[in-house]
Amino acid sequence: MRTHVRFTTKKFNHLLEADKRDQAIALGEWLVEKFGEAFDLDFLDDQTHSLLFVGEPVEKKLVGGCGNVEEETWLVFMVQRPSLMDRLLKRPMPVDLHENFIRALDQELTENPEIFDIEWYQEDSKYREINHANRAFVP
Repeated sequence: MRTHVRFTTKKFNHLLEADKRDQAIALGEWLVEKFGEAFDLDFLDDQTHSLLFVGEPVEKKLVGGCGNVEEETWLVFMVQRPSLMDRLLKRPMPVDLHENFIRALDQELTENPEIFDIEWYQEDSKYREINHANRAFVP
């Protein structure tokens, strides 16, 4: 499953002159508007990007980030991250939750007419991009 997506949009063009933090906040707010209720998605702003998480911060199951890469190109990623309690109790990660979030994001990006040039990919253990495709789950 691909967990990172880069896409182009003019939706946030009014922020191209703003700093990276404001750009990341706008993208984080848009994602929360789209997926907040369904996935208990929220974000915290950081210096140049927003940190995404699904679930309560203490019990989060998925973490990710989003922000502006360059000009009209934006990045969103979401990966599984066990909480401290999950690690201590050796609980399995909720794969369904991760797949459902990626499917919902994939569907929103694909069906949104303001978004184009969608490129999904994975990162290997050395943070190299691998397995590129225009959909999250196509072979």
